[in-house]
Amino acid sequence: MKLLVFTDTHGSAVAEKRIIEKAKKHNPDLMLCCGDFTIFMHEADDFLNKIDKAGIDTYLIHGNHEDEDVIENLCKKLKHVQFIHKKIIQHKNVLIMGYGGDGFSLHDPKFLVTAKSFEELIKKYKDHTKIIILHQPPHKSGIDLIYGEHAGNKTTKDFIKKHKIHFVFAGHLHENSGKEFKKKSTNYVNPGPYGKIINI
Repeated sequence: MKLLVFTDTHGSAVAEKRIIEKAKKHNPDLMLCCGDFTIFMHEADDFLNKIDKAGIDTYLIHGNHEDEDVIENLCKKLKHVQFIHKKIIQHKNVLIMGYGGDGFSLHDPKFLVTAKSFEELIKKYKDHTKIIILHQPPHKSGIDLIYGEHAGNKTTKDFIKKHKIHFVFAGHLHENSGKEFKKKSTNYVNPGPYGKIINI
């Protein structure tokens, strides 16, 4: 399966254009967005409509710049864009989990509630490739470094380690744009605003 993953475009016309160009060139099976595609919701509907018109099924979460409820309602009107915050999607032999928002917490008790529903399907589909898209990167993932300090979330880190998630896509910390790290069986990627093609 071929994915086009991107994050933190922040309303950039250049970034949006490059994403659409990559989608046309590589024809991915899916697109994934890790949030912060606006600057505090400015022209959110315009961005979502552009992505929808690309005609490729896109799973998306919100970042700390987006309003969860507004984005969810906007996505309901679209054909190819689906809001998957706190949801898990089964696509062929892949499980895709989404958890957006925040970006600044070392611990997130709310995620533990969501994790329970994720765990049910993880147990059911043990042979599936497991993907999670986050806005804030997990702690000590390599894509959470800022000024030499780890600024990631420890709650999501523990979940990823426990369930041996294969791919973790996250953004938020622009300093890590484009970086990739592999730790044991988990690939951590900050795809950046211009996006990355990921083959799984």
